[in-house]
Amino acid sequence: MSRAHSLSMYGGDYAVVAILLCALLFMATSFWIWRRVPRKRRSWRVLANTLAIFALLALALRPRWTSPADPATAVLLTSGAENYRAAPSYDSLQNAAYTFALPETQLKPNESSSYKIIPDLGYLHRHYPEVRHLHVFGYGLRDYDWQELEGVQITPHFAPLSPGFKQVYWPRELQLGQAFSIQGEAVCMDNAKHWVTLTDPGGERDSLALTLKRTPQFELQMRPRELGLHHYVLRLKSEEGRVLAEEYLAVHVQPPQPLRVLILESTPKFETKYLKHWAARELCRLAIRTTVSRERHRFEFINHPRLKLATIDAEVLEDFDVVMLDGPALETLSATERRALRSAMERKGLGVLLAADEVTLAPDQQNFSESKFFLPFRFEAFPDLEQRMVKAHWQHSPTQTPMAIPGEPFALLPTRDASALVTDEQDRTLALAVQRGQGRVGLSLLRETYRWILTGQPQWHASYWSHVFSELARRKAQHEAWALAVDKPICVDQPLALNLTTTNPLPFGIIKPPSAPADTLFLRQDEVEPRRWRGTYWPRETGWHEVATKWFYVYARENWRTWQQAAKIAATSRQAVRSNGRTSSSSSSTFTKTEIISPIWFFLIFLLSSTFLWLERKL
Repeated sequence: MSRAHSLSMYGGDYAVVAILLCALLFMATSFWIWRRVPRKRRSWRVLANTLAIFALLALALRPRWTSPADPATAVLLTSGAENYRAAPSYDSLQNAAYTFALPETQLKPNESSSYKIIPDLGYLHRHYPEVRHLHVFGYGLRDYDWQELEGVQITPHFAPLSPGFKQVYWPRELQLGQAFSIQGEAVCMDNAKHWVTLTDPGGERDSLALTLKRTPQFELQMRPRELGLHHYVLRLKSEEGRVLAEEYLAVHVQPPQPLRVLILESTPKFETKYLKHWAARELCRLAIRTTVSRERHRFEFINHPRLKLATIDAEVLEDFDVVMLDGPALETLSATERRALRSAMERKGLGVLLAADEVTLAPDQQNFSESKFFLPFRFEAFPDLEQRMVKAHWQHSPTQTPMAIPGEPFALLPTRDASALVTDEQDRTLALAVQRGQGRVGLSLLRETYRWILTGQPQWHASYWSHVFSELARRKAQHEAWALAVDKPICVDQPLALNLTTTNPLPFGIIKPPSAPADTLFLRQDEVEPRRWRGTYWPRETGWHEVATKWFYVYARENWRTWQQAAKIAATSRQAVRSNGRTSSSSSSTFTKTEIISPIWFFLIFLLSSTFLWLERKL
C-alpha cells in the first residue's frame, strides 16, 4: 500500500489576505524589474525576488508536512509519578516512542531531557495522532480531561495514595442545634494505629481511633453552636500525634426551622415517650393527642404553643408539616376530618406517616371513607413469622452496624409514585412513601425503635426519625431552588454543575465570588422537565461563593489531596475500560503525522534573496 505525503498550510481569511498581498507585491516588483533592470541580469533578479516573496509568505502561513505514521506507544507522567522509573512495569517501556509529562507533574530537574512537557491531552491528540497506546503513570486524570483523548488505549500504572481522607461526606447546610455526622474513609500509613479528630473554634468535639487497616472507615458527630459560615477542622493523626492530613469542612449554619409534628394515637404508646425526648432535644415542635376513652383525649405539647386539637380541621393542619397516626386513630376520625386531612395533603403538601397495625396492614379489609387514598400499600407477607428482626438502613444512616429491632412480618412492595425510605439488609423495603397530590403518605413496618436508645445506639433513633419526618414533611413553596453537587469538594479550576428549578422562562444565575466581580451563569433547559435548568461554573478563586440565597465553598488545588488522587484513579480506570473496547475497531486504521516546517529555513531564504538583491544593485 502506498504511503502518501502532503504539504498543507494554515487556512482561513488570514491566508487569503496574505496570498493576495504577496501576489500584488510580486506583480509590482516584477513589473519594476522588467522595466528597469538590464536583460542580462533580469532573470537572476526575478528569481531572487520570487524566492524572497515566497519565503515571506511561508513565514506568514507556517506550512505543515503531513506524512503516514505507524501506531506508536507512549508514556504519560501525571501527578504522583515522581518515582516512575522505580515502577516494575517501566522496564518494559524503555523503548516507548515518546515520554510526556503534564505541567503539574513534579519530576527531578536532571530528568527534564528525558520527557516532553505537554499542556493537556488535546495537545497530544493534535500533534501526536500516531500514539495509539498510552501508559499512564501516577494518579491519572479527571473525567473531563480524558474527553480530549478518544481512540487511544490506556494502560494505567497507579501510584499509592498519600495518607489522608479518601472520602468524606458531611452536610453543607445545617440548622443551629441540629446534630450532624461526618462519615468517611481514611488512607493510613501501613497498619499502624491512627486517630481522626474533629474540632471547631472552641476545641476538639469528637475523635475516633482507627482500626489497624489500610483504609478504615470512620464517623464523627457534633452540633454547631453559632449561626453563619463556618469551617470545622478534620485531622488524621499518627499514633505519636503527628498530623498526617488536615482538611476543612465548610458548613453554612442557618437559623433553626424545626419540624412541626402532630401525633394522633388511639392508645398511649411507649414509642411516643422517646419521641418526646427526641423532639425536645432536636427543637422540634410536637403536639400529641392520645385517646383515653370515647370522645376523651389527652393533649401534650413539646416546644409548641397550646391549641385546640379536639377537632382536626384545615386550620389545625396548617400549623403542622407531618401528621403521624396509627390505623385505629385514622379509622375513628370523622369523615369530615379525613376529608380535611386529604385536602391538606393534596393541596398544601402535608405529609402523613402511618404506623403498622391491624388496620394499615390489611388495607383491602377497610371500608371507611378515603381508605383507598390513605392506604395505597401492597405487601409481601412472611406467614411463618410473628415478627422478624431487621437491621435497617437509609440514606445517610450511621455507619456502625445497627442492632436488629423487631419489624412486622411483611415487606412493602413498590407501587406507582412510591419511593423507599428505609430498607433492611436484604434490600427489602421497611418504610415507603407514596405521592398524594403535593403531599406524601408513608408507612413504616418497624416496631420499638426506642430499643436503639436502650442498647446504647441513640444516634440511630435520632437519625431514623429525622430522616423519615424530613422526607414526608411539607415542602416550603419556593419561586426558585438552586441545587449543586455535594458528593465531592469544590476546587478551583474544576467544573461545578448547578441545577435550578424555577418557573421563570429565561433564568440565569449571578454568582458572587469572595473578591472578584460577580459572574453571570447562563443556563440550559432540561429536555424533559421544562422547569429544570442546568449550567456549569468554573470557580477561579477560593472562599465562600453565593448564588441567590445558597452558599458554597471553593477549596484550593492543594486541599483534599488524597480525595483528588482517588478521584483521578477512578476516572482513569473508567477510561481504561472504555478505551479497551473502542481501540479494537480502529486497530486497522492508518494514521498521519503532521509537523510544522521550521520557519528558520524560510527566514534564511528570505535573508539570502534580499542580500542578493541589495548587492546586485551595488555592483
